[in-house]
Amino acid sequence: MKIKIHDTLFKELAEYKEEISNFIEDFINKKIRKEDLEIQSKEYRLKERLVTRNIDVLYKVKNEEVFIILEHQSTVDYIMRQRMNEYCLAVVSNRTKFMVKSKNIKAPVIYPIVLNTSSKKWDAPMTIEQIEYNCYNIPKLNYPKYIVVDINDYTVEELLSKRTGMGLAMAFERIRTENEMKNLLEILKHRKINRKEKRAMKIIVDRIDEIMPSLIRNLSKEEVEKFKNNLKNIMKKGSDFMPNFDKVLEKSLEEMRIKGVEEGKEEIVLQTTKEMLKNKMEDKEIMKYMHISKEKLEELKLQIA
Repeated sequence: MKIKIHDTLFKELAEYKEEISNFIEDFINKKIRKEDLEIQSKEYRLKERLVTRNIDVLYKVKNEEVFIILEHQSTVDYIMRQRMNEYCLAVVSNRTKFMVKSKNIKAPVIYPIVLNTSSKKWDAPMTIEQIEYNCYNIPKLNYPKYIVVDINDYTVEELLSKRTGMGLAMAFERIRTENEMKNLLEILKHRKINRKEKRAMKIIVDRIDEIMPSLIRNLSKEEVEKFKNNLKNIMKKGSDFMPNFDKVLEKSLEEMRIKGVEEGKEEIVLQTTKEMLKNKMEDKEIMKYMHISKEKLEELKLQIA
């Protein structure tokens, strides 16, 4: 049984700046703070007589002429090179209107990204130059090249390790059979779900008919409800960590104020790390939030044991 998540989930998640910030860092290896991202209108025209083009996701970096285009594809589009070229030109044309008085007009930097979630590896040409006709030894022109993030390059475990809503959604999209879906649910049952993952799950549960139509067609109503209840139970299990974390942090901060900063630092790290470990939080996240090294974490584990 083939299970397919449609564009709805990714487009909704992409409305959150932190998801795009995490996605760019995880898969493009570029770091842009969520505070610096500004979502833009997704409708652009090259000329008035042309049909309006809708871009899936368009962000601008605050106070900079830098744009991110994200197109989600559930099938391989062999004319994506032309589409991306039009999108980039539309963005450039639109920005030029705001700089007409300048004698030194510079075009914006654009990151055109395709997220491929089809079962087929992306094999479409990524630039017009790749398929340009060669005649009379006239050099080929260098057109914009888009970037591809292909879920077929990642395992389910690698996608889940991102600990983001987009990573979770991509992991679900990576699933091709009902048995694989059960295995994915089993993985999720044995770990705490964070706020971003919970948000993605909630969208799946609330709009399962349109997000996973092939799943609905192949399962009975009872099986669908069981699947939804499994996701709800996973969300409940994951959601009880943050309140505990906040209480421990608040208590530790108070102790830190009473004992003095230097003495309190060790205490807050120890108590908060202990709570994180009890809640089976991953080492990577503990080190990130507590600003400690792997060696220090292992040392604290021994103290807690």
